[in-house]
Amino acid sequence: MDRTKQIKWLLTIIIPILILFVPETGGITKEIKVFFAITVAAILCFAFELLNNMIPSLLLPFAYAVTNLVPLEVALKPWTVTVVWTVLCGFILSLVLERIGLLQRLACWCILKSGGTYNGILYGLVVAGIVANLILPGAWSVAFAALGYGICKAFNLGKSKEAAGIMMTAAMANLMPGFFVMDPSNVGVLIGVAGGVTDLTITYTDYLMQNIIFLPFGFVMAFTMSKLFKANVTIEGKAYFKAQLEEMGAFKKEEKKVLGVLIFFFLFLITSNIHGIGLVYGYIFAVILLYMPGIDAGTKEDIQRVNYPFLFFITSCMSIGQVANVLGVGELISSSIIPHLGGIGPIGFLFIIWLIAVLTNFLLTPLAAMAALGAPITQMALDMGVRVEPVLYTFFNGLDQIIMPYEYALYMICFSYGLIHIKDFIKAFSTKMLISVIYLFLIVVPYWKLIGLL
Repeated sequence: MDRTKQIKWLLTIIIPILILFVPETGGITKEIKVFFAITVAAILCFAFELLNNMIPSLLLPFAYAVTNLVPLEVALKPWTVTVVWTVLCGFILSLVLERIGLLQRLACWCILKSGGTYNGILYGLVVAGIVANLILPGAWSVAFAALGYGICKAFNLGKSKEAAGIMMTAAMANLMPGFFVMDPSNVGVLIGVAGGVTDLTITYTDYLMQNIIFLPFGFVMAFTMSKLFKANVTIEGKAYFKAQLEEMGAFKKEEKKVLGVLIFFFLFLITSNIHGIGLVYGYIFAVILLYMPGIDAGTKEDIQRVNYPFLFFITSCMSIGQVANVLGVGELISSSIIPHLGGIGPIGFLFIIWLIAVLTNFLLTPLAAMAALGAPITQMALDMGVRVEPVLYTFFNGLDQIIMPYEYALYMICFSYGLIHIKDFIKAFSTKMLISVIYLFLIVVPYWKLIGLL
């Protein structure tokens, strides 16, 4: 074991032990100390990548139970929450789509319609990201990274400003629709944790209508990338993307079947406020349809390739919120902070929540931050008399603001292809952070006021 890893292990062991020696005053009970010691140990394992994430994910709920903080069925309750099953079905759907190449066809068509130039590629990626996420939320991270790399490779861009612009726009095009399209594996986890504190139901349509104001933001960032990383070489990609579409040929029978299932799925999602059926049923039925006789678009390999450890990671994160709620951790944190926020008002409160998310990003992954802080910020919103929804959305927006690649694995995927200089990455995402906070408080917050969310 190298010295760096030794230090990480020492911190992971010593910090939780020190927590156990905190005096039991001001509402801090023995049970709350044990909870924080176990939780911090698990989060440090995740953050330092000391073990495969599957191991602390398995251990965490059982650690809560074996220390008698809660019964085992309470610690494992997240497995009964619909988020887990929507994520599982989302994985299967995305693997089928990845195999048949439907995203490649969509992206080539969007870029071709955008002109096929450097700027056209950036705007085309944003359009493709919005359409893809509307049809199947949050399933495209690896596919968009590969798509951006493929474009850079086709035009021999190497490690350049042009490549940086394309790769980072591809990452943003995939993730920014999550501000207005509900992704069960991302913002859905935060909503699930908050649901353990208060009665909270947000449908796909609710989320879309409450946050549709974020839709232009992707185009704002594509424009920003085109200016920050102005092309020094001329890219005329019409012929290339046209050739790509011709090579794919006409829609295959399998593609038509899958597209039909996706159209049904999208209609189910967009009408959720009408039929009132939970999103999970749409996900499950869509997967079942892919394997039905007459469609036969799914394969056993698609099921075998599912990232099952990620499911355990999600449930482990949600277990933190579940146990914290039972022990009253949220109330403790809220009662310690709220008295110091007197007179700041709802807007000031939202800014503090956004700032907490941005700072937390330096230490925790977004999912770990949602798990650790989802319950406390929900309780704080309730105690401040502010609706929970805009607080959660603001926190989620803050978690998307990064400076370094390590802060967010989904952005790091694009960086890992080796086409982006670190200085360009920092410049791009520092600029994005500044534009994001301005856009949030000058455009989004007034919209939330207009629709009665604030």
